[in-house]
Amino acid sequence: MITHYKNGVCYTLTASREFVREFYTENGKIIALGPQSIQSDKVVDLQGGILYPGWVDAHLHIAGYGERLTLTNLNKLTDKNLILSTIKKAFHGQPLYVQGYHDIGLTKIDLDAISSSQPILIRHADYHSATVNSVLLNRIGLTESNGILHELDAAKAVFAMPRHSNQTLTTMITNAIESLHAYGITGGHSDDLHYFNGFKDTVEAFEEALKRKPFRAHLLMHHEEVQGFIQSGRPWLDQSPYLQLGAVKIFYDGTLSSQTALMAHAYPKQSHQGELIRPPEAFENVLKTMRSHRLPVALHTIGDLALEEVSKWLKKYPPHEGQHDRIIHASFAMKATLEYLNKLPVILDIQPQFLSSDLPWGYALLPEQTELIYPWKTYQQHGLILCGGSDAPVEPPNPLKGVIAAVFRTSDHDGKTYGEDECLSIEEAIHLYTDWANIPTYKTHERGQLKPGYIADFTVFNVDFYAEPKRIYDAHVTMTIVDDQIVYLKK
Repeated sequence: MITHYKNGVCYTLTASREFVREFYTENGKIIALGPQSIQSDKVVDLQGGILYPGWVDAHLHIAGYGERLTLTNLNKLTDKNLILSTIKKAFHGQPLYVQGYHDIGLTKIDLDAISSSQPILIRHADYHSATVNSVLLNRIGLTESNGILHELDAAKAVFAMPRHSNQTLTTMITNAIESLHAYGITGGHSDDLHYFNGFKDTVEAFEEALKRKPFRAHLLMHHEEVQGFIQSGRPWLDQSPYLQLGAVKIFYDGTLSSQTALMAHAYPKQSHQGELIRPPEAFENVLKTMRSHRLPVALHTIGDLALEEVSKWLKKYPPHEGQHDRIIHASFAMKATLEYLNKLPVILDIQPQFLSSDLPWGYALLPEQTELIYPWKTYQQHGLILCGGSDAPVEPPNPLKGVIAAVFRTSDHDGKTYGEDECLSIEEAIHLYTDWANIPTYKTHERGQLKPGYIADFTVFNVDFYAEPKRIYDAHVTMTIVDDQIVYLKK
């Protein structure tokens, strides 16, 4: 079937601000741009909307976001009594898992008062920490803890909780995709395969959800799930037109909020510089194993010292010919590290929204010697490939919030601008979520631009960001199209 899209401003992203007013697609692919004497079977009237190639979230947790849409969430609560009353209301005599908590000092004592017989886990908003009750501490052998857990200990607690059924997991993924469509997102690079039902069942849940909701899912594989991938006999990358298996996710350091991101200098009023998730020799063994399987890696790296060390590891153990690695976050950097980075086949998956949500309070946690803070312009000037992501459910998966943070660098807390010299242009920020975000999929020959032969995934807004950048604050998605199907239409 041939579809005629017309009456819009349709940016091709093949040249600076180049656009057409109309184009044609057939069976999920673009066949012609501009006015043509082509007989169409269907017309999509864009009604003056601003159309781009489909927007992509280059780092999020789709199943985790779907779980957040389902479970009790404490994200906007800061009063201790209100938090405890919300937890009590959610507890019905069964194991309780609550999300989105910003640490205000709750301990196992507070949660034990709610239940001393069923496990309770309160996941922190950074997803690297948790507060649990004594039942769960006993289950994981951490009886001396006060119930506030970080990194690997928090992960142990999460894995000790009952698992979702695959039917529930499929529903969560489906709900997440539906919400992502409403944000104009046509595809996402997701890290979920280790945290729910293991490699096999989680991939199958994604496949089932994608039958219901078309979406371009690119799934990172946690290093502890690689054996399951090998045993499955599945090929690397393409599983279907909607599903790929991507790089291997490995955590290198922690987070800023928990002061576990590995920094070059000690944290203020602390004697430590953060922490590695595993000792160097253990990390080296994991990296070497992934290379033996001819797999690229995606490394969670936040601290400036972590970024320097990761750069050296990737130089020592480069990916195979034609592959590229990914560094997720790269929030802070030392200037000298750029000399390592720009010689590597590596992509940086940045989260611009972190600036608006983490500053200015984040400055109080950073060593004062930190040289580069969310240095997106510096990265771009050094020729590094940047992709934009939200890390949802840590942040809302709204790419417009990411563009705003990248272009204006204003804090949601005080409205001030931080690091104005690191602002990206509106064009660069849009590339973060469009053609650049498709580079990790190895599909740039058919994704991320309006060209004949490219896939029919599109995002339509009510505002032209090039012409009126500041109107982006009030902009909204009017239509989302995946594989030539309208999956979201604003009413």
